[in-house]
Amino acid sequence: MGVVKYSQRAKKDLENVLQYLKITWPVNVTDDFLDSLEQLELQMQSMPDSFPSTTIKSKLFKRARLTKHNAVYFTIKGKTINIAAIHDTRQKNKHPKKLK
Repeated sequence: MGVVKYSQRAKKDLENVLQYLKITWPVNVTDDFLDSLEQLELQMQSMPDSFPSTTIKSKLFKRARLTKHNAVYFTIKGKTINIAAIHDTRQKNKHPKKLK
């Protein structure tokens, strides 16, 4: 089982999503989102290669669907899962901008 690490951008993305959910939706929606994220982390740790690959600005990422409206982009280095971004799929851009 690998270790999951969040980039600064992913931390900011997560913070923005949680803030939006807390302001707009009941508490149970935020709790459900966090439960889904935890389940996704476990799946990424146990089967990281089961997620499809995508190329963004010449860099290869894995893409995981977190919810109907959110996708997680990550890379794998050894036993470490590096989450690069949590992207709202309702945004105009198909992929998040400026992923590193």
